[in-house]
Amino acid sequence: MYQIGYLLPEVDEYVINSAKTNLNQVQHLNGTFLTHFKGSLSKSGSKRMAKNMLMVSSIILGSTVVGELLIFAQVPLVNVVLVYMLGIMLCAINLKDQVYGFLSAFLAVISFNLFFTKPYFSLSSSPVYLLTFFLMLLVSIISNYWTLKLKHQVQYNSNRVYQTEVLLETIRKLQQAKLSTDIIDTTVQQLQKIYSATMVFYECQDSKLLQPKIYLLNQSQSSFYEFSSDNEKAIATWAFKNGQEAGLTTNTLPQAKCLYLPIFGNSPSSVVAVIGLAINSKRSLEIFDRNLIISILDECGQALSRMRILNEKRKAEIKSHQEKLRANLLRGISHDLRTPLTNISGSADILKREGNKLSDVEKYTLYESIFNDSSWLISLVENLLAMTRLESSLQVRHSPELVDDIIQESLQHLSPGFEDHKITVNLSDPLLMVMADAHLITQVIINIVNNAIQHTPEKTKISIRIFQKNTNQVQFEISNNGPKLTNGDLAHLFGLFYTGKQKQPLRAQRGLGIGLSLCKSIIEAYDGNIWAKNLNNGVCFYFTLPIWSKKNEK
Repeated sequence: MYQIGYLLPEVDEYVINSAKTNLNQVQHLNGTFLTHFKGSLSKSGSKRMAKNMLMVSSIILGSTVVGELLIFAQVPLVNVVLVYMLGIMLCAINLKDQVYGFLSAFLAVISFNLFFTKPYFSLSSSPVYLLTFFLMLLVSIISNYWTLKLKHQVQYNSNRVYQTEVLLETIRKLQQAKLSTDIIDTTVQQLQKIYSATMVFYECQDSKLLQPKIYLLNQSQSSFYEFSSDNEKAIATWAFKNGQEAGLTTNTLPQAKCLYLPIFGNSPSSVVAVIGLAINSKRSLEIFDRNLIISILDECGQALSRMRILNEKRKAEIKSHQEKLRANLLRGISHDLRTPLTNISGSADILKREGNKLSDVEKYTLYESIFNDSSWLISLVENLLAMTRLESSLQVRHSPELVDDIIQESLQHLSPGFEDHKITVNLSDPLLMVMADAHLITQVIINIVNNAIQHTPEKTKISIRIFQKNTNQVQFEISNNGPKLTNGDLAHLFGLFYTGKQKQPLRAQRGLGIGLSLCKSIIEAYDGNIWAKNLNNGVCFYFTLPIWSKKNEK
């Protein structure tokens, strides 16, 4: 073994001890006869055999008693034969083995000879009854055979119906699953309906098995580490790489705790996961159960493959959307940044060349123009950074944030001109907290308040109200008593690059139309809602965020 490892270092080595085989394997190889023989010799098998023998004897004895009653009532002897036939069929219905059917038929013939033919209580009989005995035995055996066959057929049909129901239920649940974890949980739940045992599930990613998910069944927590040991992981890895069964009850690494089965995806060569079944030594895995398990695993593999394709498609769509957004932003920025930059450059050039000749009023006008344009650029950059931060990741950060801190931070970063408006804050609870990213929510409030500042006259009132809407949400309301919005504005207010249809803004503004669109993206990323509506006097913006609680944080 050392020489092989030295000469072939790139080849994986597995030591397979096939010298020892457990009794279940020997039974599986030698067939059902050895299984029945061993079961008969065991303690439980002896009890079962004694119970079956007692049942056969009781039925035949009962048939004899009924026959005696019929003879006492002077009923023809042929009816006694029918009573024994009925007893034989009862034995066939209640017992599964053909042996007991033959035994019941034999005992019925012997009893009929002893108790109903002369000389009574003797095995000797008139030759006239020999044909009767033969036909009775033959008909008994045939009726017993067909009764057992019909019973087995009914059982087979019942199993097929059950298999179909489980498969249909599995397919329906897998189609409703939205995440790979839902697919895995559903698969294990369905499998444990068929075979109650601890199961270990290894999902595959980037051609490697991830950490296992262990579904314990009537085991202590210490068993968790046994099923997740390095040896078990190595066996699961072997089954994954080779696409073959390994572990318990197989010839490959049979000392494992579980039987590891590969789960195939869209093609027989692509293994998408591995599942381990901790098979109970007292209950072997029957062929019917095994076939049903394989069918469910096939459905699981198909569902995992579809989920992977869907995730890849979703990632491609997100990437395409991001590229389209970047292209639109670059177009908008290249067009709309030219004006403020030109103003800043021109005003600075005038101050540089003609500063000594300008009056204080003219200088103040140029300073104010530079300050306003630079403030607009800072606001634009903040929005672009927030949008980049939001678009670069599929998930936003959730952390407990104090609403009061968010409001105070937002009021310190408003656009020039906020001092000409009366801004009030009404917070229902100073300790109210939300689960969100403080920086992103601050940007939402800044954008909405700045929008009100830019589109309302001076001395307009801007009111910010925050309260707990229900047990799960906090509602923000930012209202003003300025002019109302048109129906067209309300319909497209949160659209990207929508700048409104006002012909003459109340203040000189420029905008790319990304502020309110960014607000919508941020709020919806937290499963909240954002909307606006006209009031009797003014406009109000509403949005909701998840409230913080110990349960939500967990």
